[in-house]
Amino acid sequence: VNTTKAALNGAQNLAQAKTNATNTINNAHDLNQKQKDALKTQVNNAQRVSDANNVQRTATELNGAMTALKVAIADKERTKASGNYVNADQEKRQAYDSKVTNAENIISGTPNATLTVNDVNSAASQVNAAKTALNGDARLNEAKNTAKQQVATMSHLTDAQKANLTEQIERGTTVASVQGIQANAGTLDQAMNQLRQ
Repeated sequence: VNTTKAALNGAQNLAQAKTNATNTINNAHDLNQKQKDALKTQVNNAQRVSDANNVQRTATELNGAMTALKVAIADKERTKASGNYVNADQEKRQAYDSKVTNAENIISGTPNATLTVNDVNSAASQVNAAKTALNGDARLNEAKNTAKQQVATMSHLTDAQKANLTEQIERGTTVASVQGIQANAGTLDQAMNQLRQ
């Protein structure tokens, strides 16, 4: 009788553990449908309470990782509009874009559901690392410094022209625009030299 009673309680305990795990999965708002479906299949296949509890724990951890992944790409539009992205080396922009696309695929469950917390955390870390590696601000500052140094050495420009060009360089928002101002300064310097001859 005790054995039968214990077995009955075991079945009840397993059913309750499965219900708890399923509820956790249903309430995990950052999991995609493919992830939820795969986790629910694991819950349904659970033979022991510990199996169901492990799936529930995985669902909770995976949901947290998915939240962090969504946060990692939440500012992607602002990042792509920033000078740090726009002026970055092409390979650094491509690396960022690639990591964001990978994250978006994980978030949407394309092509397959990602069920490993470490894989999701790794994707978030890769997005953040690629964002940190963007070097547009440094490249713009370098272009500005180079242009200002070159303008300063142009011997045929007046001080007012140099000041105006330096101000234009400071206001430049892209490497290309600063380089354009630098080229125009060179042309102006040559024209001023022609006028003085």
